[in-house]
Amino acid sequence: MKRSKLQLAFILACVFLFASCAIKHESRASTVVLSYQELGPQVAVYELIGFEWYQWNNHGGSNPNEVDNVKVVVYRNVSLDKVKEMYPVVVRKQDYRYLDYTKVTRAKN
Repeated sequence: MKRSKLQLAFILACVFLFASCAIKHESRASTVVLSYQELGPQVAVYELIGFEWYQWNNHGGSNPNEVDNVKVVVYRNVSLDKVKEMYPVVVRKQDYRYLDYTKVTRAKN
């Protein structure tokens, strides 16, 4: 499991380094929105961001080929409340998970 956290930290570092054009800045605050799948398989990331199905459902669908459109907002130097305001969860319309960049980078140690 420790290896998967290292891989996730590496992916997030690459995202912040190479995707700066997709980052919204608010006085050094930044966010990046990724699909759930971009962080890796559910088994590697569910402890950090929950399961891959919509959070308002009790379980995933019966068809393993169907994927719910869950987005992950990775943020740093901005409060969680502000991130939730910018990217709200709207039941049956949009599902966001929030991941604090500093917590992930600390987890790799």
